Amino acid sequence: MNGYKTVNLLRTLSYLPIVISCALPHIISSVSTAEHIKLTPEHIEAVNRQRRIILQDDVLANDCFRNDSVGQERLKRVVDYYMSKLEKTPNQVDSVWFEWGEGNTAVWPSKVLPRTTNVFPKWWKSGVDPIRVLLEEARQRGREVFFSYRMNGSDNDSMFDPPHQFNQPTPLKAEHPDWLINLWHPFWDFSQPGVRELKLRALHEVAQIYDFDGIQVDFARVAALFPGGQQWARRDKLTEFMRSLRVLLLNVERQRGRPLLLAAAYRKT
Repeated sequence: MNGYKTVNLLRTLSYLPIVISCALPHIISSVSTAEHIKLTPEHIEAVNRQRRIILQDDVLANDCFRNDSVGQERLKRVVDYYMSKLEKTPNQVDSVWFEWGEGNTAVWPSKVLPRTTNVFPKWWKSGVDPIRVLLEEARQRGREVFFSYRMNGSDNDSMFDPPHQFNQPTPLKAEHPDWLINLWHPFWDFSQPGVRELKLRALHEVAQIYDFDGIQVDFARVAALFPGGQQWARRDKLTEFMRSLRVLLLNVERQRGRPLLLAAAYRKT
């Protein structure tokens, strides 16, 4: 993965707070007391599934969804393209992790993040949710399917992100200048509680809308999470974030009655 490392966080985050309320500000402030959570046998079995090859698919990196035409004929061509990677034989791809953009503009019908105004609204209006379609098509082919989410993307997609100069914040980020790290591009500062809450809400929303087998949080795109020189001192903020996310996903798991896994991608150190 070009210098990235992907880990499953099931075992390292087994000791977590039991949270009854799902109000996100409450969750963020309530993770200091760790209590043991017993993972179900089904969850542990899901963690240990065979994964000979994990296909990480950056869905928006090609032209499939950069075409204004929608409809069943177009949808069939899109599905055929993405599923062709799973239908070739011999094939050792056991798990598919679909990635949907930079993470700050939603290509799903979000109530948390601003939605893209290009292409995807046409699909939604026609009754098609492309994320759900690829999830279901991959699962019909016997694959485990993850939603991969960039935690601090660069907002560099001229089609799906709001129009802005690359060295200037998107409208969402411009509303919160004190939440940003201004490098070659404005990135989120994860030491800020508001940033962590925003990301928790977005990921919780995805977990509730879609029936994915797991969610990957991608910290490698981009790995500028704290102000320079403060990364080690503020590392507890990411630990707190991951514990809160684990609580949310386990709550969704209990509600739907089947495992919901959590993984992370990060750069090698």
